[in-house]
Amino acid sequence: MDETAEEAPKAAEEEKPAAAAGDAPAEAAAEDKKEGDEKKVAAPAAANNQQQRRGQKRKMEDEPFVVVEDEPEVDDALVCLDWHNSDLNLKIDKDTLCAAEPFFKDGWGHVWAGARATHGFTSGKVWYEVKLVEHLDAKVDGMGAAGAEKSPLHEVRVGWSTDDSPLTLGEHAGSVCYSGSAKKGRDCAFEEFGASFAKGDVVGAFVDLDRGDEVVFAWTKNGEKQGEWSVPRADLGMADESVALFPHVSTRNVKVEVNFGRDKAGEDKEPSHAPAAGDDAEASFVGYELAGRFPEEGRMRGFPRVAKREDCEMILLVGLPAAGKTTWAAKHREANPDKRYYVIGTSALIERMKVRE
Repeated sequence: MDETAEEAPKAAEEEKPAAAAGDAPAEAAAEDKKEGDEKKVAAPAAANNQQQRRGQKRKMEDEPFVVVEDEPEVDDALVCLDWHNSDLNLKIDKDTLCAAEPFFKDGWGHVWAGARATHGFTSGKVWYEVKLVEHLDAKVDGMGAAGAEKSPLHEVRVGWSTDDSPLTLGEHAGSVCYSGSAKKGRDCAFEEFGASFAKGDVVGAFVDLDRGDEVVFAWTKNGEKQGEWSVPRADLGMADESVALFPHVSTRNVKVEVNFGRDKAGEDKEPSHAPAAGDDAEASFVGYELAGRFPEEGRMRGFPRVAKREDCEMILLVGLPAAGKTTWAAKHREANPDKRYYVIGTSALIERMKVRE
């Protein structure tokens, strides 16, 4: 009888957990209680975080806006890509000032991005080279596949331009280029020229400004001459001998690196493919000097940046569609060339997306 009394509580203890383990409503109730406790803890924490964010926002609104300058200081003697004479959708490497890549995500893959060098030239024989470093991972419908022959997904134009021409190379009378699609172009007119070039290739751009009424351009691909092109000075808008030609690069979805012959530290940088200087007159480039090593007295500094922030100006146009905003902006920009307005708008972007080759 005593053994039975001792075993009964034990059996009851063993049966109790078994019953609880199989009791689904009991488990659900326990979980609901646990989640309810967690929500009670989380709700005050979330409310507190929201109050903190509101407090931070009020604090930010009360504090004065601080302008953080993001512009590099550039030595006036350095020949490099011009931070202030380049498209806003072109990211120039601040460490070297000679490497750049365009915006390429989404619709930006359609848009050309260009930059001129800081210095131009009115006389002499000058050259520089451009390496196509990387094809950027742009995904744009209608480009690079069936439409590749008309609108390549990755393309670069290398050449020269006057300082008053647009930043899309080859689309102005004073803008001359050799493109990766094996064409030469000026004033929106393109024709077959040389070989095509792409990622990994190095293109040399040469100009001879000592040919009297003619300016002679030439290009190389990996050191091999692709041909010459003579253009009358007057056609380039260079009848006035004080008008300079600037090294100029335009790119779409390609990272590029430019070598002007001297780096930011003032050290000479050797070209990847030095031009031939032999007896073959057709292939020879005797007397040419890299742009960065050209005598300083023979260079012309491009349009300088605005010296003081208070002299900067931004005009925002607001109006209904077809009210004349684009027309007004174009006329105002043309009437004030010294202001160097950069027009931002749908029409301006579409203009830089057009296929002209």
